[in-house]
Amino acid sequence: SFHKSRRRITIISCHLVDHIPFQFYGNATSSVTFTITMSPPAKKLKTSTSQPETIVSTSIMDEATVAAGPEVPVTKEQMNQMLRTLRNSETVDQAVDAMKALYEDINTNEKDKNRCEAAAKLIVELEGVGTIHAAMKDWNAQSEEFSRFALGSFIQLTLVEKTTKTLTRLGAIKTILVTAKKHKDDFLMRANTVALLCIISGTDNNETTEDVAIDACTDLVLESMKKWPKKVSMQRSGCGYFYRISTVDNMKAKLRAKGICSVLSNVIDIFLDSDDDEEKEACKWAKEAHYKYAVK
Repeated sequence: SFHKSRRRITIISCHLVDHIPFQFYGNATSSVTFTITMSPPAKKLKTSTSQPETIVSTSIMDEATVAAGPEVPVTKEQMNQMLRTLRNSETVDQAVDAMKALYEDINTNEKDKNRCEAAAKLIVELEGVGTIHAAMKDWNAQSEEFSRFALGSFIQLTLVEKTTKTLTRLGAIKTILVTAKKHKDDFLMRANTVALLCIISGTDNNETTEDVAIDACTDLVLESMKKWPKKVSMQRSGCGYFYRISTVDNMKAKLRAKGICSVLSNVIDIFLDSDDDEEKEACKWAKEAHYKYAVK
């Protein structure tokens, strides 16, 4: 049954996960759901957790969905229906609900990791990457919440082989950049965008590196790093992105002219004496990237 006094809180945070050196930029987001009683309906809030940044948003829910996701894997038929629901959304609320449902099915966590990975593979198999991209073009300007879920879904889907190539083939890079610029003051949006560009720049045997080494991408990452200089997640993704694209022809000279060495030096200065492990990592990658661009 539905209770008007119930609201759903979905915590979405940008959290970078380490792998091997220079392949540490795989990105995951985490989602936690619970119910609270509130009146009047809550507005969007920011909260502080152990993660670098957390955005809290609210939406009406059915009490039956309080549990943290289904325990059994989603079937192909169910996933097909979820994608159809997203395609057929006629209002922004419908689109947000449909996108949120997809995101929650692929949001990787330790408890349901296998189920989430299976759902992500189903989305790719059913050409759902294209469905999400088309929906993003339709709804990104109208809803920050929709855009957060769509970006988070793209990040999760990059864990499936060849998804990054699909994103570039569909022209999703342009859509992602347009979305980030529309919500230019939303830290999470920018952090996820930079993280996604970093992932795309170094996956699938680096086949997509040049696809994200264009001026529009480098300018957005530089702008974001300058705007949030002390946000470790942003700086770490940005340094990784610039490290990876340094292999592209003429990239070093182009970025030196845009002041890349100064930006990377600033990251080193900020985090150099930190005792925090994440900040130490950010400093390390900044040094590696700086070396790439400083040596002609």
